[in-house]
Amino acid sequence: MTPCAADPATLESLESMNDSQLALFAPTAEAILLLAEDVKRIVIADLARAERLSGVLVTVADRAGFPAGRARTRSARAHVLAGANRLTEAAALCEEAVTIASAHGCTFEVAAAKLSSVQPLSRSGYAGEALAAAEEAASLFMSLNQPTWAAKAEVNAGVIHKLRDQYEAALGCFDRAAGSFAEVPAVLAQVESNRAEALLELNRFGDARAAFSRAIDCFARTGNRRGEAIVRGNLADLHLRLGNYDAALHDYELALREYERYPSPGDLARLHAERAEVLASLGMTRNAAAAFEEAIPKLRAYALFWELARATLAHARVLLKLKRHAECGTFLEQSAAAFESLKHKSGLAQVSVTRALLAAQSGVSPGVIDSLRSAAHQLRDRPAESVLIRLALHSVWLIQNSTDDSGSLDTLVSDAEVLGIAPLLADALRIRASYSMRQGRSRASLGDLLRAMDLIERVRGSLRSQELRAAFLGDRHGVYEEAVDAALRGGVGAASEFAFEVVQRARARTFLDVLHGADTTAESAGTMDGGAEDSSTPLFREHRELRHELHALYTQLTAPRKADSTAAQSTKLRRAIADIERRTDAVELRLGSLVEFNDLYAAPCDAGQVGRGLGARTVLLDLFAVRDEMFAFVVRADRPIEVVSLGSVSRITERASQFGFHVSRELARASAGAMLRGHRSQTVVTDTLQRLGDAVLGPIHDLIRGCKSIRIVPHGPLHEVPFEALEYDGAPLIERMSVAYAPSASTLTKLAPLGTGLAPRRALVFGVPDDLAPHIEREANAVAEAVEARPVIGAGATFGAFAEAAAGAGIIHLAMHAVGSHDSPMSARLQFADRWVSAREIARLKLPGSLVVLSGCETGRGTLLGCDDTFGLVRAFVVAGARGLLVTRWPVHDAAACDLMIQTYRRSNIHAARFIESFADAMRDSQVQAARADVHPALWAPFMLIGSP
Repeated sequence: MTPCAADPATLESLESMNDSQLALFAPTAEAILLLAEDVKRIVIADLARAERLSGVLVTVADRAGFPAGRARTRSARAHVLAGANRLTEAAALCEEAVTIASAHGCTFEVAAAKLSSVQPLSRSGYAGEALAAAEEAASLFMSLNQPTWAAKAEVNAGVIHKLRDQYEAALGCFDRAAGSFAEVPAVLAQVESNRAEALLELNRFGDARAAFSRAIDCFARTGNRRGEAIVRGNLADLHLRLGNYDAALHDYELALREYERYPSPGDLARLHAERAEVLASLGMTRNAAAAFEEAIPKLRAYALFWELARATLAHARVLLKLKRHAECGTFLEQSAAAFESLKHKSGLAQVSVTRALLAAQSGVSPGVIDSLRSAAHQLRDRPAESVLIRLALHSVWLIQNSTDDSGSLDTLVSDAEVLGIAPLLADALRIRASYSMRQGRSRASLGDLLRAMDLIERVRGSLRSQELRAAFLGDRHGVYEEAVDAALRGGVGAASEFAFEVVQRARARTFLDVLHGADTTAESAGTMDGGAEDSSTPLFREHRELRHELHALYTQLTAPRKADSTAAQSTKLRRAIADIERRTDAVELRLGSLVEFNDLYAAPCDAGQVGRGLGARTVLLDLFAVRDEMFAFVVRADRPIEVVSLGSVSRITERASQFGFHVSRELARASAGAMLRGHRSQTVVTDTLQRLGDAVLGPIHDLIRGCKSIRIVPHGPLHEVPFEALEYDGAPLIERMSVAYAPSASTLTKLAPLGTGLAPRRALVFGVPDDLAPHIEREANAVAEAVEARPVIGAGATFGAFAEAAAGAGIIHLAMHAVGSHDSPMSARLQFADRWVSAREIARLKLPGSLVVLSGCETGRGTLLGCDDTFGLVRAFVVAGARGLLVTRWPVHDAAACDLMIQTYRRSNIHAARFIESFADAMRDSQVQAARADVHPALWAPFMLIGSP
């Protein structure tokens, strides 16, 4: 016997051998069989190690020449490769094992090979062949009096039944197998996990939760973190079905992080696709679409057939929501083909539902109702799916302006109540409210809508991420619109006040949360450098790399263009930035999934609170759209709230777009050196502003007459409109009264009392000039002189220096380049001397009560998520503590901005007890002087004050 032959036949000893020792290793036939079973047991815990050792075992067994060992090691390696999603190789190895075992009469090994073939066959879409293999294996094992092995085959047969939508049959298999593994926690965990998945599909949610919990406990007792991660992913799916979206994201993140430690690309793609379904349910449709676009090719490459069927259907639903109809149809066909091959009835029913909704949305009516009714009948024994399909049916009836008896609607709401799934019940209540409104029963409609709003806000309050809170509220914004409509049509007494309070519940809620201090941790969670978790994890490493890459790309973007650079190169650079920003957002959203947070949130103000917060001769103009009609809520302390229709949103949008076009054109002329005074285009702009003024201010002309201050809460296209420049009584509005803005009336009441008492605090002035904006240096020096500060200009104006000095500053003036991002708002940036700094980084600063002036380009132009929840630089500075901001709507002209800022600060009283008020008055005087001097509004109207002086 060789020296190596005396070594114990263990995986550890095998792993320690070099090539020479392996060549001399001569294990017994029994030892080979034991080693093969050992390698199968480590698959879930350490897949990479199992792959490596299973390959070595096949070589050792072939050299030893024992037929049973040769077959068993191939079966074992097939099991490992299936776990690694190498399904074609796994199936081929099983066929080899069957051939070897059959030729030598090794019946047990034939059964073992059949058993190993089940997973690769089923996951490749050959469910019928897989089920036959599992049943044959179980029969052979029972004939050999091997009940434990027969139980393993039963488990595999149950998995196939589950994939084929035969969940009762699957449960029977799992229940029969469970008794054989009561004392084997690792196997019992897998059985319980599979039972839970079947129970989940049968809508037996409580039983499914209990089974998942038992599976997690079993894996935890054996120290099997990867197995626990698998169950975590399945538990996340349960949370998704129940509308517990935050819990779903939390569990998906736990599972993803474990998989990323021991890479398994196919399983990672599956988890990312399932997580995308949560994002879609929360209203993050574009994020969900991007996740599906990345995951689906990987699922296809790794031949994960069932997972591919589910993902393509979910992606089709997202595409339908985005109105990308042609792509939706393509993915529906792919999903239908996959479910058909699996003989999966409920999957096919869900495909038919989505097809019907696509047809209805595309204006194709024939057969839609019948298709939905058929699907509802097929899934009548699954309450949650049944409610979803009936919701779709009633939605189509609404689209087609059809009616149905109220009894079926009452049953729908009752069934949704029994399920207790908050988003589902909210949708059912909204559908019934829509029918009530159509029948003229506005009070009944409003009652259902208020219940739906309570449910929506309950879910919203449970979400960790502010972006998710805003998206979820925005996705269900229609409920609030319809409630305003119902109230104004006579659903309640004091209709104007009630409708106004509904508007406050709808808009800028996460902005209000920030001011309330209810939840600031989630704002900057994505930029943590580690915290309680190891910052060397793959996700943190990816985040750091993306940040460095973005910095490099932004530096290229703002560098002076070379003579030979082309528009195509600039476009390519911007696309690269957009891609990295999207990936950064996705990573930061994941980083926030495990952050501890306070789930309290701020209650919006009622009409009385808002009115009492307004000063004498101050009017609040709160704008809100219901379908295509814009309403103005006019609030004054001394009068009841008035609600006035401003007419069509589309008409206002058209006029706002015309003004935006003229601004862009005149800024281009200014950049070329043209003087924008007395130019013939001024008349065109004046006419445009007059038409806008007629549309927006005309209907409320008498209601705001005599006021000296107006506070504006814009909505929709009016975010792009400079109210200061709108004509009112023959002159720009700014000449008649001071103008300031707020994200909502409720946020205005929070900002107002905190923007005082800044005079005793010092000022901070930073300037970063370059060849594109040389006047920044002049601006910084002049502003610093006016506020009695020492300016920091050029190389010394680093972000580190700013962060250190800013905490004690009551006045902060930043004259530097800025860039915004509509697709990734919290990636909006300021260019300090050393680097570009994102809005997320700024949000982590401490600037209590500061007035912040950002005189760069588009510093106030964030992205609106949900209903007017602004994300961008404005939000970042408010999160940091600022209570007054002067920002810009569009790109500013360097020299003109410099002159306006200098004039404003020189007119301000730095020692005033209410410096923000003094600064606002000075800003108004500067803008009035520019308007009277016939300066083009493109140069003086981009500046807007957010807060309440």
